[in-house]
Amino acid sequence: MEGRKLPDDQSFISAFADFSFSNGLTSEAVNHPLTNCLSMPNDAICSGSQYPINLRFRDLAGESLCNNVWQSEDGGFHGSNRGRIYLMAKDQNGCRFLQKKFSEGTRKDVEQIFFEVIDHIVELMTDPFGNYLLQKLLEVCDEDQRMRILHVITRRPGDLIHISCDMHGTRVVQKVLETLKTAEEFSAVVSALKPGIVTLMKNTNGNHVAQHCLRYLPLEYKEFLFQAAAANCLEQATDRHGCCVLQKCVGHSGGEQKCHLICGITSNALILSQDQFGNYVVQFVFELHMPHATRDILDQLDGNNGDLSMQKYSSNVVEKCLKFAGEERRTRIVQELMDDPRLAQIMQDPFGNFVIQAALEKSKWRGTRTCKKCGRMVKLWQMEGGQKQMIRKVEYEIRNFQKAYWYRKRGFIKKKLS
Repeated sequence: MEGRKLPDDQSFISAFADFSFSNGLTSEAVNHPLTNCLSMPNDAICSGSQYPINLRFRDLAGESLCNNVWQSEDGGFHGSNRGRIYLMAKDQNGCRFLQKKFSEGTRKDVEQIFFEVIDHIVELMTDPFGNYLLQKLLEVCDEDQRMRILHVITRRPGDLIHISCDMHGTRVVQKVLETLKTAEEFSAVVSALKPGIVTLMKNTNGNHVAQHCLRYLPLEYKEFLFQAAAANCLEQATDRHGCCVLQKCVGHSGGEQKCHLICGITSNALILSQDQFGNYVVQFVFELHMPHATRDILDQLDGNNGDLSMQKYSSNVVEKCLKFAGEERRTRIVQELMDDPRLAQIMQDPFGNFVIQAALEKSKWRGTRTCKKCGRMVKLWQMEGGQKQMIRKVEYEIRNFQKAYWYRKRGFIKKKLS
């Protein structure tokens, strides 16, 4: 038997139109819940068939009223009491009261709450208060009840995606993922999420559900995430939230799946390096310490290091190239920068100057060509009034190089003489 439904905008007075209290108070006597509720005795018993959605009592009086609504003469939810739990779940105090029933009540209390809310699950998942009740319910319900909940939230295409993208609903869906146990449950959720997974990955709230899938689903059920990420790699990597999910996909994948994902990133390294979000994905691949992936990125950026050094986002990637490249490739990058006809411009650039500093640090103990060229650039720059910080930095590196060079040369001569 379905509970009696009320419109969401029902007012306090209209909701209590047919309520009476044991002390003789009427609905008019309590027409301001925040100021008059304390005048109501704690043992006030209401009779009627409705509970107001927008009722807001102070804690003590609210709990007293909730207790009276919960109890009936025959000790259960029958007849006129049916339908109240759904409405209590949408009220702040009512929701707190019901949550206490899960920890302090009996198994019968859990069953009563479940029976009352099961037909309103989708609505309550996105409710500011109802979502907390459902999170607790998922922790205490049995396997059959959990399967019924899954059936309700997955029977209509798009419902679970919509809920996952809601600021309240996303919490409940994450709790659903944490409590899944059987293959049937995993399959039901994956089937419902799969059609909208790309949207989910890029959504402010939905991306947390996608990350929860990676964390809690068994490996065989994560395949749809890896496939979606690989097929839409560029789109995901250049999105604020998608770039985070893509990195998590790489971290949770293995074997062929991981290779596909990394290949999608490295093949677009030049574009991604210049993107405000994509550059983090490229840097992430460097941090994996995979030689073939590092080599592929360096190949993609080869010949463009001068341009990339003078851009806000890609300059960070060039610094990572200098850090993670092998000796031979690092020398090539430094040489490319030194041979660039715009070297003076790069040295004076707000971003490029940091790349040149990194290049000088990484090129210590190299041939004197780099040192001499930078020295000439410093003198020219001094004449033109360059940045003092950059001049000092380059001069410092040159002095260090010259000192080390002569120490090494002197040691070599002594060794020959001895």
